[in-house]
Amino acid sequence: NAQLLKMQFELFVWCAACISMVCCLEYPVILRNQSQICLPDIAKQNANRMIRYSDGTLHPVLVPYQGWPSAHIIGNIAYILLKEVMGYSSVLVDTGTLLSEHTVNYAAGCLDPDDSNCTDFDILRPKVHFTLEVWEGGRQRAAMLHEDVRPDLLSMLSYNLI
Repeated sequence: NAQLLKMQFELFVWCAACISMVCCLEYPVILRNQSQICLPDIAKQNANRMIRYSDGTLHPVLVPYQGWPSAHIIGNIAYILLKEVMGYSSVLVDTGTLLSEHTVNYAAGCLDPDDSNCTDFDILRPKVHFTLEVWEGGRQRAAMLHEDVRPDLLSMLSYNLI
């Protein structure tokens, strides 16, 4: 069937793209700010764009690096695109967890990743600025958070293919 062949080809292209980025996957995991360039033809030489917080301070983009293989790939791709293509100063942050609800808490500014009520929080200084791969537990956690800290945009992954 032509549609199945097209899907297999797209998957092959995606895998080839990920494999070609292996040069960027050799860094230490925790809080990395790499100097090696993976896309030299289009890389912004001075990645110095920053996020300005409401208090006027400037901060690098904090990209989540969650504890499972697909999240490692997505985190590295996001880091490369933000830093090299868009020119943002970025830091890849190891969330130290296999639970997507922890990353939701980190993006919401919760100080305790296990606190589903987010009792103690600092929304002005979150551990990460967004989520990249959230599963059902993360969606449930976001639904439980108070609207003052709940992330506005949550990327939910699902295997419902029908």
